[in-house]
Amino acid sequence: MTLGEDEYFLMGDNRPISMDSRDTGPYKKSAILAKDFLVLYPFENFGYYEK
Repeated sequence: MTLGEDEYFLMGDNRPISMDSRDTGPYKKSAILAKDFLVLYPFENFGYYEK
């Protein structure tokens, strides 16, 4: 899949009913309502964050 400039590929969580961009197509940034709070990688940034 080739993404446009303002498109994102979202991954599911591997549950049997999980869907991701392979099923629904790419998402625009304006459609994503998420906030990161735990960074796992890169390891030097590992930790919880509150904004």
